[in-house]
Amino acid sequence: RADVLSNHMGLFLQKTNIIRDYLEDINEEPAPRMFWPREIWGEYGSSLDDFKQLANRRAAVQCLNHLVCDALRHLPHCIKFMQGLRNRDVFRFCAIPQIMAIGTLARCYNNGAVFEGAVKLRRGLTARIFDECDGLGELYCWFAEFLQALQEKALLQVHKTDPTREVMLDLVSSNLQHCEFELEKIKAKQPRRLPAQQRMLDVMLLLLTGAWFYRAWELGSSSSGSGSMAGVWGLLDGAG
Repeated sequence: RADVLSNHMGLFLQKTNIIRDYLEDINEEPAPRMFWPREIWGEYGSSLDDFKQLANRRAAVQCLNHLVCDALRHLPHCIKFMQGLRNRDVFRFCAIPQIMAIGTLARCYNNGAVFEGAVKLRRGLTARIFDECDGLGELYCWFAEFLQALQEKALLQVHKTDPTREVMLDLVSSNLQHCEFELEKIKAKQPRRLPAQQRMLDVMLLLLTGAWFYRAWELGSSSSGSGSMAGVWGLLDGAG
């Protein structure tokens, strides 16, 4: 079972790299490297090399979108694998490349720039991923962010005639629901936290209460016997 899941992890990363590196591979000297599968690109053209031409951009982008959909099929298995990791360093070693992969797919999806040059995540975003990925909660948050980006593209940028548009929307919806469900489970296990303003108000009230009792004790200690209690009750009467 673990071998099957880890194989999905590897395929997810490898397919992402192959999608992203189309132009670099096709321009390789002395001979092009053609890693895009014929069973997919053959539906959109007669030659993989033709996708470089601007005249074929519509078909090229549709093929690209098909490949992104195919890669996303591995995502649920990747999540399942990482849910079983207990060592923090091992988790980060596995999770960070997966987050960067889905982020790269979100950038590549419906993006004709893939056929003009390298499409990569910004360095600042990559640094944030390295810094903030520390557990399953962060993993789900990052996945949800990039899934929402894919969803927005499919809804607003991809034409309804795109052959895999509905497939993408279904894939995104199911994976997004799963990530949000797992996030809610994590939040339910965490102790309830008050909003920052409420916490500040509680601290202020605590300090004021402490100051009041200190003042009451100070007044009481300056007198003796019943006079001491009179001082305290007098302070209470004044408060009323």
